[in-house]
Amino acid sequence: MSALTRRAVILIAVLVVVLTGLAFKTQLSLLLRSGDTIHATFDQNYGLVSGKTKVKVAGLQVGVVSDVRQDADGTTHVDMKIDDGVKERLGSTPSARVEPLTVLGGQYSLNLVPGGAGEYAEKAIPKSRTHVPVELDAILAALPSETRKDLQGTIKEAGATLSNKNQKSIRSFAHQAPQVLDPSTKLVTAVQGTRPHRDLPELVGNVESLAATLNEQDAALARSLVNLNTTTTTLADHSDDLSATIAGLPTALDETKAATDQLTPTLHQLDRTATGLQPTAEEVGPLVRTLEPMLEDTRPVAAKLPGLLEDAQPLVQDLIPTARTTKPILKDIKGPVIERVDGPVLESLGSTYRGTGPFKDTGGGVQSDNKFYQELAYMVTNLDRASMTQDAQGSLLNFQAGVSAGSVAPLNLDDALAQLIPELKGEN
Repeated sequence: MSALTRRAVILIAVLVVVLTGLAFKTQLSLLLRSGDTIHATFDQNYGLVSGKTKVKVAGLQVGVVSDVRQDADGTTHVDMKIDDGVKERLGSTPSARVEPLTVLGGQYSLNLVPGGAGEYAEKAIPKSRTHVPVELDAILAALPSETRKDLQGTIKEAGATLSNKNQKSIRSFAHQAPQVLDPSTKLVTAVQGTRPHRDLPELVGNVESLAATLNEQDAALARSLVNLNTTTTTLADHSDDLSATIAGLPTALDETKAATDQLTPTLHQLDRTATGLQPTAEEVGPLVRTLEPMLEDTRPVAAKLPGLLEDAQPLVQDLIPTARTTKPILKDIKGPVIERVDGPVLESLGSTYRGTGPFKDTGGGVQSDNKFYQELAYMVTNLDRASMTQDAQGSLLNFQAGVSAGSVAPLNLDDALAQLIPELKGEN
């Protein structure tokens, strides 16, 4: 094969490849396009073309229609190839709307409106959330004849506005427009945010969600506007009172400031007191838990106290004169008497007993550790035992016969009686 023939074959092959690429350009671009594929169902196919119809979110292109399939009843299934990250911003219940690119139609785009919280996980956007546009001729046909006539007049006036007489004004506007549009370009660039492909769509999407929510709550919004009208009417009717109140506000604020200044030291003292009470407050919890059982036991007693207090009231009334009389006596007891009792008397009573003088031999043995007040108690107890025999005449001394060193000597009854009763000595 000659060199010329080989060149011709190569050229034909390249042409075939190029023509094939041009023929399947749309399919190849969809195949090579990255992103996610979502689906939607419409009542009819309204100007959607695979590989050409743009998919938008908040007016910005985010993908393209990749496939359009139509059932026998006219139901249309649309596949969309959208950019990475767009699916996460659609929400759990997005909607889809076919919108014309011009007033007269002819070219359309498919707009996705985010909705719902969470992530998109549906198999396809249902027909209940998909919409197709209404044609201008259908709108005009629905208008009354008078409205159509008025619309024709409006169009005529628009023609007069664009006539030669107003061209000078239009040229002036066109001349000044660049000076306005240049700052507007900077404004639009700033509105796009630091993430142009995300910030503005999210902002517009949130505004659309707000508008949709307001439309759904139009009755509540109407009631709010009615209430606002009532409020403003009431304020207008009482404008004099409101003016007087506002005029008195400076004086009230001055008085409030003065009172606040006077309250400041008290608050500081309260803060210091609260700080000092904090350790005590921390101990209150264990104390309350410890006292809780006792309080439970005290509840029955407390329930009986009202009756007891009622019964005690006459007694307290009778004690008032006695208390008045006792008060001077208690005042007299104070001073030297109490000091002596509290000093040497209690000190002697609390000391270990040691006998002195004739009683120097007492206080030893088993009594070596006895206190003086104990010995006094023993003495009183023994005296009580000695006089515990009583009859109608009173207490009698009690004697007990015992044995001593003199008991071994012979002693007859006469001698014993003579010792007890001297008058009997010498008598038989």
